[in-house]
Amino acid sequence: MAVSGGADSVGLLGALADELCLGSRLTVGHVDHGIRPDAPEDAALVRGLCGEWGLTLEVQKVDAPELARSKCLSLEAAGRVLRYEALSAMAVKRGCRWILTGHTRDDSAETVLLRMLGGAPWYEWTAIPCRRGRILRPLIEVARPDLRQWVHNRGLPHREDPTNADPRHLRNRLRIALLQKQELWGEEQLAKVARAGQLLWWGMEAYRAAARLALDQSERGSGVFGLEIERILGYYDSLTFVPVEVAWAQGVGRPEARLPSAIRRQIPPFLQGKTPQSSLKLPEGVVAHRRGGRIYLYSDTSSQIAMRVGLGEHGVSERAARLTLAFTAPRDASYEAAIDPQCLKRELHLRSWRPGDRLKVAKRPTKKVADLLAERKLDPLQRARVLVLADESGPLLIIGGPVAERALPPLHDTAPLWVSWKTSDGT
Repeated sequence: MAVSGGADSVGLLGALADELCLGSRLTVGHVDHGIRPDAPEDAALVRGLCGEWGLTLEVQKVDAPELARSKCLSLEAAGRVLRYEALSAMAVKRGCRWILTGHTRDDSAETVLLRMLGGAPWYEWTAIPCRRGRILRPLIEVARPDLRQWVHNRGLPHREDPTNADPRHLRNRLRIALLQKQELWGEEQLAKVARAGQLLWWGMEAYRAAARLALDQSERGSGVFGLEIERILGYYDSLTFVPVEVAWAQGVGRPEARLPSAIRRQIPPFLQGKTPQSSLKLPEGVVAHRRGGRIYLYSDTSSQIAMRVGLGEHGVSERAARLTLAFTAPRDASYEAAIDPQCLKRELHLRSWRPGDRLKVAKRPTKKVADLLAERKLDPLQRARVLVLADESGPLLIIGGPVAERALPPLHDTAPLWVSWKTSDGT
């Protein structure tokens, strides 16, 4: 359980200590964000409570100001990122299944209002969920004044964070404005805002669940998802980013992950073909590629290979394959081609093809490698994994494809240089 030393988290800790025989089942986690010089006093208060109730305490210090500077984040956002990373590490260390926080209904309503004031699209006006992944928020339906009155009546010690009154933070300015206009924004109105945000959150989760069902029936290969654009536009209307976001989250192995708002807004025009680019870069090295009536999502990180090669056998671990350059004809090769032995006088590299690569095939004009691959009607994932054998002037041949005219062996050459390619599964 995350306990900062404030009234809300101390209240949740006190309620659990009252109601449950926790023993060794609960670990208290306290995070010092490296912002306030008096933060050790917060840790001392939490340590005293844990000693009184016989609970294990984990304390970790992080550097939120440094992350804010390096990643151009607000201090609040940087602290939130580091706080949840630290709590997750504590949970793993202690074998805890859940992470509990002391967020209240007022926090949830403030989050909705902040998103509205910040110009977020309507589908992002969601409240703080009661559960996301392993994070549980037991007090999300409890009003903050009620909780703090209970803490006061119990006489539980707690500390007020002075940064909560700093008007430089937007959330604090919102709280001050709400207090000044209580005739308009009383607890009843905040409860309605929080409830509306919760309902919208559940509605968005239902959309995502439907998208996951569709993914299970879609074309998927080794790390690739194929989605029908017409189906997305027909079923999801103004929420066309949802199936793309779900496929991306599944692909990176974090189903609870969400795309940044800026990328969400790029997806609808991309799907409708209103952007000249046929590819859209998503976080964590994932590419969305539009081709015909389908969109493919795949990781492009494993396709970037570059290695120096010469005579002999060369293993390509990321492809579970081997390339061989020899003067004897290969056996059982997935692909083979004969080239001029004079190519060995130059430095050769086996590498991923690049957008500027060109190849002059015999009796044909020079063409881009991308166009030659398009002629073979490969899907985007297959295209991304294609390699070329190249020298300083560019590709000599496409592995599995044609040989450049300049690399062809002389006519009647009885001892060409053989290039062979063999995968572990024979494909």
